[in-house]
Amino acid sequence: MSRRIAVGDLLVDLEVPEDFTTTFTDSGSVLFTRGPVAYEVSTLTLEGDEGAEDLGVRHVHHVAVGEVSRGGAAVVATDGEAFFAGLGNRVLIATLTCPEAEQLEASAQLRQMLGTAALAHDTFGPATESPQFSHLRDSQQPWLEHARASLRATLGWEAAGLIPPEELDGFWADLQVEPPDAEFAEQLVTELAVAFGDHLVAAGFTWGVAKDLYGTTLAVMAMEATARVLVDPRDFVSKRWHRKEGPFFAEALQAIRERVAAQARDWARRLN
Repeated sequence: MSRRIAVGDLLVDLEVPEDFTTTFTDSGSVLFTRGPVAYEVSTLTLEGDEGAEDLGVRHVHHVAVGEVSRGGAAVVATDGEAFFAGLGNRVLIATLTCPEAEQLEASAQLRQMLGTAALAHDTFGPATESPQFSHLRDSQQPWLEHARASLRATLGWEAAGLIPPEELDGFWADLQVEPPDAEFAEQLVTELAVAFGDHLVAAGFTWGVAKDLYGTTLAVMAMEATARVLVDPRDFVSKRWHRKEGPFFAEALQAIRERVAAQARDWARRLN
């Protein structure tokens, strides 16, 4: 049965056997279970300067031990421990838990399921210059909550409310002096992007899934009924990380708030 499921920040269509139940974990992964058999699926975004559109596919080929198969849009393989499905620049990572006697059959079924994965565009039609936008599904909230909690733990931030932009800028400056390893850096960029998006939501934006000419992404939008001001927090923060820019949170948030205020004034004049 085809299900449209949020795996972290990624919305996918996946053919899941009808007798499996679906649970969303606090870490943003998805757990498919049937008796003692459990598949846990999470997602990874890969970035690069060239050929970014197929980095996930290339990653699967790189880690593969044995057969690499293609099922529709996805390329599927295993490294001997986990299973991988490459979709453009994204990778679905699946782990299997089951009794040893069922491992062969469960592994084959997991590979088959991953081979049905396809990037979902919700009810979006063909890409247009004007961004298409849909509000978050409940299944995407655990991923956001995990990113928020993880960043707070890293910063040791225990106060209620949003982490202030000045605190984010200070942390960003420290990261430029002592950069973490690449994998942890990408995790931090994602978590900082969520913090950035949350500040925009506090200023009147809404979290959702957006599609435009550049692809489908988790984004925030303001003035949905009029000016449709769209910001992709992950892309916004990631570009500044890879360009090794200095702290920007406070300044950028203020600039975006001013932009939205100007758009609101302009639309008020038009409507009047």
